[in-house]
Amino acid sequence: MVAMEYRQHEILQSLLCDPHTNVNVADKSGHTLLHLAVIYDDVTAVEILLKHKNVNINARDSNGDTALLLAAKIHGCDQPNSNRILDSLLSHKDIRAESLDYSGRSALWHAVNTCNWQLLCLLAKFPRVQTNVPDHQGVSPLARAVIRRRLDIFNWLLATLPRDIA
Repeated sequence: MVAMEYRQHEILQSLLCDPHTNVNVADKSGHTLLHLAVIYDDVTAVEILLKHKNVNINARDSNGDTALLLAAKIHGCDQPNSNRILDSLLSHKDIRAESLDYSGRSALWHAVNTCNWQLLCLLAKFPRVQTNVPDHQGVSPLARAVIRRRLDIFNWLLATLPRDIA
């Protein structure tokens, strides 16, 4: 994990070549190496880790966040590597883009909350991502767009993604 903190990509690659290395080892907060790469905004480490055959892209930390959920929360449009990290995560064959954190919020919910158009467009490619799934407080991505006063996002969600509106 120290190799992650200091962006020692060569050391990370060497460690991952060792068959005894657990790519999914977690720290006391439940963060795996992939979670840490997202937190550190380290696109190179994200790409290295996603190439490892045993990486669990959907592993959850102690808050119920997968790497994608964590990226959706912290990677707004102002993060320098946001687009590449999100694209790399969503391109992985095992990604579950519809996953919810322990608050019942999806990556879509967080994309609406941060007004992250790039992530919204990427998530639109996943048929299981839905606009009207409420979190534990009863707030869906559609409702969040209204709360954020983002009529553009609200209209886009209605026009683009599957929904179940009662």
